[in-house]
Amino acid sequence: MITYTFTATLPPDFGSESILTNTVVVTTPPGVTDVDERDNQSTARKGLIPKAELYVDKTVSDLRPNQGDLIVYTLEVGNDGGPSDVIAELTDVLPAGLAYDLSLIHISEPTRPY
Repeated sequence: MITYTFTATLPPDFGSESILTNTVVVTTPPGVTDVDERDNQSTARKGLIPKAELYVDKTVSDLRPNQGDLIVYTLEVGNDGGPSDVIAELTDVLPAGLAYDLSLIHISEPTRPY
């Protein structure tokens, strides 16, 4: 028996397929008879785990607001790596006493595909 080990690297744009399948086949040379060809193929399957490089940046329009002032928080969220179909959840809890003004919330279009 001979053991052959090799390493392969997936390219960054490979995607987030759920199963990676790799099949190996061994064949006999001409003139040689294999008495059992049922074991001449083997397949390895591995589920892929999508990886991402998520980031979030939060800024505020006024670090020292006066009572009654409008405060604008800006959130920038993105994924600098991995598949673009990663679904992430963003939670932003405001400090006690503040409330969202839903009429002023603006969500921009992505600047690049995510």
